[in-house]
Amino acid sequence: MQLALPTKPHTNYTFPCKGGQCVSKPCTCTSSNVSKKIMPCSIKASATTTPSFDQTTTICRRCGNYKPSLWDFDFIQSLNGAYMGECYVKRASELKQQVNRMLQEGAIEQFDQLELIDNFQNLGIAPHFQYKIKQILESIYQSNYGIVCATATHQPKQIKNLHAKALEFGLLRQHGFHVPQEIFDRFKNEKGDFKASLGDDTKGLLQLYEASFLLTEGESSLELAREFTISIFLYGIIIFFVLKSFNLGVKCFRRYYIHVETQNDDFNRENSQWNEEMKYRRSQHDVIEKLNNIDDDNLSSLVCRALELPRHCILLHANVRWFLDAYGRRPDMNPTLFELTKLDFNIYQANVQQELKHISRHDLYLYYAKRKSFYGNTDMSSFMYNIYIGGHERILATKIIMLGTILDDKFDVYATLEELQLFCDVIQRWDLESIEKLPIYMQTFFVALNNNVNEIAYHILKQQGVVIIPHLRKTWVDLCEAYMKEAIWYNNGVQPSLEEYLNNAWISVAVPTFLYQVYFLVTNPIEKEAIKYLDEYHNIIRWSSMITRLADDIATAGDELERGDVSKSIQCYMNETGASDQKAQKAMRLLIWEAWKKLNTDRISSINLARVGQSMYQYGDGFGCQHFETKNKDRIMSMLFDPIA
Repeated sequence: MQLALPTKPHTNYTFPCKGGQCVSKPCTCTSSNVSKKIMPCSIKASATTTPSFDQTTTICRRCGNYKPSLWDFDFIQSLNGAYMGECYVKRASELKQQVNRMLQEGAIEQFDQLELIDNFQNLGIAPHFQYKIKQILESIYQSNYGIVCATATHQPKQIKNLHAKALEFGLLRQHGFHVPQEIFDRFKNEKGDFKASLGDDTKGLLQLYEASFLLTEGESSLELAREFTISIFLYGIIIFFVLKSFNLGVKCFRRYYIHVETQNDDFNRENSQWNEEMKYRRSQHDVIEKLNNIDDDNLSSLVCRALELPRHCILLHANVRWFLDAYGRRPDMNPTLFELTKLDFNIYQANVQQELKHISRHDLYLYYAKRKSFYGNTDMSSFMYNIYIGGHERILATKIIMLGTILDDKFDVYATLEELQLFCDVIQRWDLESIEKLPIYMQTFFVALNNNVNEIAYHILKQQGVVIIPHLRKTWVDLCEAYMKEAIWYNNGVQPSLEEYLNNAWISVAVPTFLYQVYFLVTNPIEKEAIKYLDEYHNIIRWSSMITRLADDIATAGDELERGDVSKSIQCYMNETGASDQKAQKAMRLLIWEAWKKLNTDRISSINLARVGQSMYQYGDGFGCQHFETKNKDRIMSMLFDPIA
C-alpha cells in the first residue's frame, strides 16, 4: 500500500431522517479499498432514565468510565498565585532591561548573538525581545545572504563550522527568512553524503538534526541530514547505555576499535569502502565519548531530549523548566538570564492560576464536573491547549475546547443515534425554537454553545466592529457533521478505509473549529481575505489538524475503541494492509512527518497548535487521561502549579 496524506477537500455531509431512523448517505472514496463491516465493540453501559422526546423514555446509555480529575474545584480555588505582587513585576522589568542591553552590545559577534537568541527561545523569554531579535536576524540575513536570496545556487558570504551554520539556518528559517538547503553542501563528500568526520562535532550534529526538521517538501538534503544525524545518535546512545549497564567505560569501546583496525592485515587498507566504514564507526565512537561527558554542556541529555521530539515540534513553553535546568548546569550560564527566566515563569504561572480559578467557577465547568463518568476530565488539558494565548482570550478559547470535548463525548459515548440526528438537524439550522424536541441534556448543551458563540461574537464586535456569528456557527456545524459521520460508521459496523477516515478525521479532531475561532480572538484587524481562507480550511489548518489527529490516534486508539469509538487510523491501516500494530504506528508517524513538511512549506501560521497536539500525545493520552501517574501529569503540575524555587 502506498502511504500518502489524502488531499480530498472536506465537504458538508447531511444525514436525512426517514420514519424516525437515521439514513446515511453512502460513503464515497477514491481508493480502491472498500469499506468493510465490523461489529461495534462492547463496553460498559449505564442505565439512565433520560427525559427524551416523550420525557418518559428510559435509555441504557454507554459510559466513558472516566476517572475523577486530580485537580478538583477545591484544589483550584486554593491556588494563591504567590508571584502576583508588584515587587516581582518590578524586578522582572529591571532584569529585562539588563538583558536588552546584552542584545544592544555592538561588539558582540554574530555567532554569540545567535546563541543568545537560541537561549532566549529555549528559556521562553524571546517574546519580550521580539522586535530586537527580528532586527538582529534581519541584519545577519542581509550580511550573509544579500538582499536577493531566492535562488538555490546562492552562496553565503561567510563560511562557518557546522554548529554555527546549522544554528543560523534554524533561527533564520523559524523567523521566515529563506535560507537554501544548499548551504550544507560543503559538509558533504564527493558522493553527496555527509562527511563521517562530522562525528567529531556533537554540538554541530545536534544543531543539524534540529535544523533538518525545518525542511519543506522536496528538500532532500535536509532529509539526508535528518537520517544521518539520527543514525549516529541512536547508535551512540545504544552502545553508551550498554556500556553503562555493564559498568564499562568508553576506553573499553576505544580498545574495540583499535582491535578492529589492527586486525585484518590481509585486508586491502586502500579499499575506499573499508576506509569510509571506519570513519563512520569512529564518528559514532566520538559521539559516545561526548555522551559520556556529562559536564560537556549537558550534551547527553540534550541529544536524548531532541530524539524524543525535536524543538521544532514541541511547545517550548511547556518545556521551559527542563531547558532551564539544563541551562543552569552549563558552565557559561548567564545569571541574569537565569533569574529572569525563573521570575518570568513564576509570574506567568501565577496569572494562569487566577484564570483557572475563574474558569472553574464558570457554569459550564460546574455542570459537567458533576458528570465526569460520562464526560472526559479535560479541564487542565483544555487550558494547556491555550498556553500560547494570553489574557481574557485564553479564557474564551478554553471554553471552546471544553465545549468541543463535551460534544465529542456525546457523539462517541453518551447519545443514541436518533438523538444525534435530531441534534444535527437543530444545529445545522441553528434553531433555538426547535430545541424542545431534544432531550434535556442536549438542550442544555446547545444553549451553552449558543451563549459561547454569542460571547465571542460580542467580544469581537465590541473591539473591531465585525460581525462573525455566521462564521463561528459554521465551524460547529462542520464539526457536528464530521462527528455524525463517525457515529453512523460505528453504529452500522462500518470499517472505513484509511483515506475515508482521514478525509473526515482531520475535521473531527476539532482543530479547524478551534483555530477558526481563535483567529478572531487573537487577530486585530480581521482581514476579509483571511476569513475566506478560513472558510475554505486553508492547508495550514489542514496539516495542523492532521498532525494532531495522527498523534492522538497513536496515543489513544486502544482506549477509545474500548469506550466504543469508530476505528482509528491505526486500525484502518491494519485492516487494509494486514500490518501489525507496531508497523501501523510507524506508518502513521511517517504521515505525521509528511504533514510537518507540508506545514513548513505553507508556513508556520498555525504551527503552535500542531506543536500542542504533538506534545499533548507525546507520552500517551495527555488530553483525556492526565489523571494517571505519567509524564503528562508531571508536565501539567510543573507548568501550572509548581513555581520554580
